[in-house]
Amino acid sequence: MAARVGIAVFGSMLLPATLSLMRTVFRDDHERRLAIAIWTAGFSAGAALGPIAGGFLLNHFWWGSVFLLAAPVLVAFLISAPLLLPESRDPNPGPVDPLSIVLAVLAMLRWSTPSSPWRPVARCCRVC
Repeated sequence: MAARVGIAVFGSMLLPATLSLMRTVFRDDHERRLAIAIWTAGFSAGAALGPIAGGFLLNHFWWGSVFLLAAPVLVAFLISAPLLLPESRDPNPGPVDPLSIVLAVLAMLRWSTPSSPWRPVARCCRVC
């Protein structure tokens, strides 16, 4: 259960975090449009091909092969990212919004696990 919650929380942070990074890194409108187009194509291809590749691996190999497919990609990213990606710190960060953080986590917990113990809390907050 804790692993599913962790996957939901950190996985749901991926899209907004990458869009925020693109806004910070690519100041030029043309470069930003191209970066968002490549980002969209990558996520779309992953959403379309991920279940197909995962199903193939599950049918022909053991279930752990799904995770082994991601290992070379992760290693390549960890090696190339520090070399290719520029630093992207905001010199004037905005304030932290704790209410939004709490509501986002509650929504992620509710939608990531249908039998979640947080379901009554989500109903109380009218997230459902």
